[in-house]
Amino acid sequence: MLKKLAVLIFSCLFLVSCTGLKERKVDIGLEEDNDIQLVQSESVQLEENSMIQDIVINKQFIFLNDSANNIVQILDKTDYKVIKTLSAQNLNENLWIPSSLYVSEDTLYILDNKQKQIILYNLKDDTYDKIQLNNLDSVMLNTFMSLTVIDEKMYVSLSANNNEANCIYEVATSGQLKKIVNNFIGYVTSIDNSLVATNAYFHSQDKDGIHITTGDSKMIFINEKNQVTSYQLNDKIAPFKLYKLGDFMITSSLGTASIIKYDINNRTSKVIYSMNYTSVENAYIGMLAVDVDNSVYLIDNSNHTLMKLVYHDEKHLYEY
Repeated sequence: MLKKLAVLIFSCLFLVSCTGLKERKVDIGLEEDNDIQLVQSESVQLEENSMIQDIVINKQFIFLNDSANNIVQILDKTDYKVIKTLSAQNLNENLWIPSSLYVSEDTLYILDNKQKQIILYNLKDDTYDKIQLNNLDSVMLNTFMSLTVIDEKMYVSLSANNNEANCIYEVATSGQLKKIVNNFIGYVTSIDNSLVATNAYFHSQDKDGIHITTGDSKMIFINEKNQVTSYQLNDKIAPFKLYKLGDFMITSSLGTASIIKYDINNRTSKVIYSMNYTSVENAYIGMLAVDVDNSVYLIDNSNHTLMKLVYHDEKHLYEY
C-alpha cells in the first residue's frame, strides 16, 4: 500500500478529514460479501505511460486528465478516438499541472496546480479564460485536489502543509477563496445540484515529519448554509469522487480496488465491482464517472485502460 500511495501522491492525486458550522455524523457499514452488479461492456487501451488522475464526461466527449504527461485529452464518446489534446502550449503557458476537471455542455474547467488557476476552456470555439486563485501563502506547499461547479459557483479542495489551509473553498470570479469546510483534504463534486465530498486520508506527524495517511474515510454533504452531514465509512476504503447511480451513491475505492455502492437510508454499503488482481497492492484503480444513461466509466491505471461498465440487471439501479 505504501508503494501505491507514494506513486499516487507524487502524481498529485488525493485525500481527507472534515468540519463545518454544524456536523452530524452517521456510520455506514461495509457488507462482507461482494454483490457484483456491474459488468464490463467495453474497454479501451490508453497510452502505456499514462496516469489518469481525473475523468469527466458530457453528452459528446470523454475528458481525461493525464498527470504523467501533463495533458488533457478529449475523446469522442462513440469511438473513443482522441480528437484533441490540451497542453501548456495550447493555453499559452510555459508549464502547467492539471489536477482536476469539471465539464458542462460547452465549457471545460481545468484546475491547474502549477499556476494556481482555473482555466475555462470553451468547447465550441476553443477560446479560454483564466481565473487566478488568490490569497494563497506562496511559501506553503499547496496542492489543489478537486474542482466542481454548482449554479456557476466554483468550489475547490486544497491540500497543504499548513493544516489550517486544508479546506473546501468557494471561488469567486475574482479568484478570491472563501473557506466553507475546514480541516478537509479530499474530493468535491455535485449531486442533484448539491455539494458533496469524500474524505480518504489525513495528515499525521512523527519525528520524520508530516505524512499523508489512509483512514478516516467519510462521505460529506454540505448544504447551502455550509452545514455538514458526515457519514463515516470503512477506513480501508479510501474513496475517490462520489456519484449518483440510480437511487444510490457509488465511488471507486483505492483501498479495496473496487466500486462501492452506498445505501445512505439504510446506512450500509457493498462492493458491486472488483478489479481482478491477486493483490490490492498491484491494483491502481482510478476515478470513475457516471453518464446520463447510468453507464459507468472507470479508469484502470494498472493496465492503462478505460472501461465502460453497465448493470447486468437494471433492477440494481433502484433495489439495493
